[in-house]
Amino acid sequence: MIRPSAAGSLCTRRRSRLVGEYLKLHVPRCAAHEIIWASISLSNGGKVLRCALYRSGSLPGDDLGVLKHIDSTLDSICPDYSNVILAGYFNVHNAAWLNSTKTTKAGEFAEDLCCLYDLEQHTQVPTRGQNILDLIISDFPGRVKVATHSPLGALDHVCLVSEITTSRYL
Repeated sequence: MIRPSAAGSLCTRRRSRLVGEYLKLHVPRCAAHEIIWASISLSNGGKVLRCALYRSGSLPGDDLGVLKHIDSTLDSICPDYSNVILAGYFNVHNAAWLNSTKTTKAGEFAEDLCCLYDLEQHTQVPTRGQNILDLIISDFPGRVKVATHSPLGALDHVCLVSEITTSRYL
C-alpha cells in the first residue's frame, strides 16, 4: 500500500501467504508525519503489529509527538499481539545508539521506546549521508536481515528491505 501525503510517502508490503489488515487507529493529523498500522495474522494464531512511519526532517529534534503516539499505541494494544515491527523514516539522531554525530530528545525517546518494549533496532548502515535515519525495529531478536538498495528516482535515502525469519512463529 502506498499513501502519499504532504510530508512524504509510505510503501508497505507483506508476503501474500500471510493474512493482514490495515488497522483504523486514531493517528494525530500532522503534515510532518505519516503512519500506517497493520495487523498480520500468523498460522499459529499469533498476531504481529506492524507500523510504517514517516517522520519529517522538518520537525525539530525535540518534537516527540509521533513517537509518543507510537508509545501510547504500543502500550494500549501491544498485549493483543505476539510480536511488533516498526519500520520507516524515524529521522532521529542518537550518538550512542545510532552512531549519529549528535543526540536529540527524539533520538533518546526512540531508544527508550526500544528498551521499554524490548525491541531491537536492526539497521546498521547509514541510510542518508552518514546517518542511520531509516530504522527497522522489532522484537524478533537475531531473526531480521536488512538489505540496502539504491535510492529510487531522485530520493536521497537508500531503500531498506527486511526479511524476518518467522518459521519459529508460524
